[in-house]
Amino acid sequence: EKICDVILASKADIVCFSEVRNYKKEDWTTKVVNALSKKGRQFHGRYFSGDVGLVSVFPIEETLEVCDDSKSDSGSIAAWRLALDAKHPIVVASAHLDYKHYGQNLIRGYNGGTPDWKMRDADGDGEPDRVRDVAEILKYNNQSTPVPSVKAFLSKARDWGEKGLPVILAGDLNENSHLDWTAEAKDKFGHYGVSIGWPCTKLLADAGYVDAWRQVHPDPVTCPGFTWPAPATGKGSTSWAPKSDERDRIDFVFAKGIRARSAWVVGPVANY
Repeated sequence: EKICDVILASKADIVCFSEVRNYKKEDWTTKVVNALSKKGRQFHGRYFSGDVGLVSVFPIEETLEVCDDSKSDSGSIAAWRLALDAKHPIVVASAHLDYKHYGQNLIRGYNGGTPDWKMRDADGDGEPDRVRDVAEILKYNNQSTPVPSVKAFLSKARDWGEKGLPVILAGDLNENSHLDWTAEAKDKFGHYGVSIGWPCTKLLADAGYVDAWRQVHPDPVTCPGFTWPAPATGKGSTSWAPKSDERDRIDFVFAKGIRARSAWVVGPVANY
């Protein structure tokens, strides 16, 4: 109900879901479409694989599987071809990528899921032991599979581009952006002096995909655009690194063949 209320308040026409499960044999997508219908707005939705989803006010012409490692809890990417009108089809892909070696956490002085999420405190002083070596951070980070997933998406997307289809990729990459962790921002927002070229966003940028947030808000210092963590009313903290600043932008909208006119974060503004 809360998610449906946010969708309606945002006036979104297309919504990508990340990290959704079909608990108790319920189809999440159909459940949301039905709930939105009861609230007076009609969406199309068609679940077919992975732990992602999409609902759209525009008709769905085709479903397109990209990759699905959700059975091993390593994420997935699925895509849908939508008919904005008779002459303007578009492909929208929804992503939730692997989180089990969350490299950003090393910088904050915490393990990133493997072997656990505990604070790194080798000297026992009660303070996080922060890692600032970029090679070490990326070696750990790349034990997860976001990069292969993004490469799988780009391989599929080449075919869509050759057909003249605009493409959007939206979702949780579980990795930060090279446009955010710049030299100018290295002493801000829990970067702890580290400037790093995170690989997933670099791959997308090199392939011509534009980060909608950074297109509209190019300065990572004045407009960080954090999407994680967020207050969870009635559910306690969503924090993984409570003794560090762990604000991150790990949820994105990338587009090719479309220009963003505006971009905003929906939800609490507590992180600002």
